[in-house]
Amino acid sequence: MEEMAIIATNITEAKQKRALLLHYAGPAVDKIFDTLSDTGEDKDYKEAVDALNAYFLPQVNSTFKEYNFRQAKQQHGENIDAYNTRLRQLAILPTSIKKNRQIPPGNQQIPTQKCRNCGGIFPHNGDCPAKGKECRACGKSGHFAKVCRSKPNRREIHQVSETPSEEPEYLFTVQNNHQHNTSPLCEVHIANEPVQTIIDSGASVNIIDESTYEKIRKYNQSAVLTTSQSKIYTYGSNMELTLLGMTTAEIRFRSTTVTATFYVTKGRNGNLLS
Repeated sequence: MEEMAIIATNITEAKQKRALLLHYAGPAVDKIFDTLSDTGEDKDYKEAVDALNAYFLPQVNSTFKEYNFRQAKQQHGENIDAYNTRLRQLAILPTSIKKNRQIPPGNQQIPTQKCRNCGGIFPHNGDCPAKGKECRACGKSGHFAKVCRSKPNRREIHQVSETPSEEPEYLFTVQNNHQHNTSPLCEVHIANEPVQTIIDSGASVNIIDESTYEKIRKYNQSAVLTTSQSKIYTYGSNMELTLLGMTTAEIRFRSTTVTATFYVTKGRNGNLLS
């Protein structure tokens, strides 16, 4: 009622609005008001209203109000307008409760994870890209080679990575993993000869060792060696691996055949494909 009186009398100053509020509330409320905290100063109208509301308004059980709202049925003889008005009244909640129960915006980012089958972002919008696909490392279905979890027999192997060069040629480093590399081995055909190697190694070049080259050369005279100026080192060592040279040959893996360049190392350092 006091709000309508304030509007009717065109009172705009907060101090006058506060005085009118307490006047209409009466002496009994004025005594209670004097005992309340956080009522502000004489010029603070909003603080006075909030303090009185906090004291007089009953505690609202929002769960029970929601239950009553959902249970409300149109009564016999109640027209649609009356039913709509009753629903609106049942739906009224204090502003503080409304703020606490607001639904967060739909554009909030959801934390993403990495898919263990394809390596992409999970969850997917549709099917996983690896669904029904054959792994090039282990031959099993449902995942890609880069996330293959197959654990073959442990063996030390060399991996190749490119390092900055201080000379016109590129320098390459062979990383000897002292903790036993568990990268998946796979059989490919180099110059039509079956070879056990690591594929998808992340190496910068293709490597075959001397024994593998001799096996290929035995039946393929075209796999000749040419001189290479590249340098290969074992990880953590300044000792350069002996390069016998480089050769070019066709490599076939299942239905895919490409021509590639291979660096041939002396000894038995293992084979790997970039």
